[in-house]
Amino acid sequence: MKSIKKALDILDIFLKKETELQLIEIAELAGQNKPTTYRILQPLLEYGYVYQKEKRGKYGLGTKWLDFASVIKENIVFSKVAIPYMEDLEREVDETVLLNINQNYKVSPIEIIPAKHIIKIEPDTKKPNILYSTATGKIYLAFMKKHELQSYLDTVTFQALTYNTIRDLDQLKAELNTVRKTNIAYDNEEANLEVRGIASGIFDHEKNNVGSVCMIGPINRLTREKMSSLAPIIKKYALEISQKLGFKET
Repeated sequence: MKSIKKALDILDIFLKKETELQLIEIAELAGQNKPTTYRILQPLLEYGYVYQKEKRGKYGLGTKWLDFASVIKENIVFSKVAIPYMEDLEREVDETVLLNINQNYKVSPIEIIPAKHIIKIEPDTKKPNILYSTATGKIYLAFMKKHELQSYLDTVTFQALTYNTIRDLDQLKAELNTVRKTNIAYDNEEANLEVRGIASGIFDHEKNNVGSVCMIGPINRLTREKMSSLAPIIKKYALEISQKLGFKET
């Protein structure tokens, strides 16, 4: 943890100074000795977070930060496009609605429109998202590139989060095939007891699955019959968001 803090202290210096700096200057500003500063700068150089034009030359912020800026910008645009549809969807289904993004084998909610009920379900963003146990995760898996999905399937270890959690590779493959055909995925108390969900994938202009829109609620309101009637509504809104991102059906 100390090394991470020292690395962050160094990066913070570049943000404040906005200029190239010699090793001795970085060390003095960070309150570190030169050998420690040099050692911490090496992995930052390797991964592109800082650069050095020539050996023993000055250091500056690297281009790796542009990747973060690009992702942040995409997420802002994604949210801006989707929020009006999410608000309409929440009013129509009367349950909590989420906008999710897919990144590095993880699904993360970037916008949440809570239900207006006193008793409502909201996601625990601190809890690990196990892809095969959630509707949003199944959407991500179903529309992954083949080599990415195979990499996941080769390493997945099933955990029984509830009595309904998928625990078998063949069962997961069969369910993903259905999701691929329908663009609808269900969570039937698979991640948390007494919670159900429905998700539908969102696609960009290149037909890449970039995320999903999802509805979650308690089982006393989200009966199986109601989930069947709500699924086409979720799918309709996901398609409308996709079309706003440039997606065209063939």
